[in-house]
Amino acid sequence: MSTLLDAGCFALGITAGLLHFRLLHWNTHLFITGGALRAFGVQALRLAGLAGVLLAAAWLGALPLVLTALGVMIARFIAVSPRWESRPRCVAREGTGL
Repeated sequence: MSTLLDAGCFALGITAGLLHFRLLHWNTHLFITGGALRAFGVQALRLAGLAGVLLAAAWLGALPLVLTALGVMIARFIAVSPRWESRPRCVAREGTGL
């Protein structure tokens, strides 16, 4: 049962982390486009959600908390990788040398 709990906490950390960082992307877009009130709401939602997940893992013990946090860090690595982007950052054109 403990191995299943640990794997579940790790998977929960990855899922919560991916959701957290996708909401961060959306939150940044809202701040840039002028939707500050919605952006503050999304900010509070994503921080409270991640804190709740980590708090629930802490109630289960030290190892589930560490595995959940490790899942969040791996999700961060996935979220900032170039393949995760929905559009390319720089599109090179033929003949421009870019």
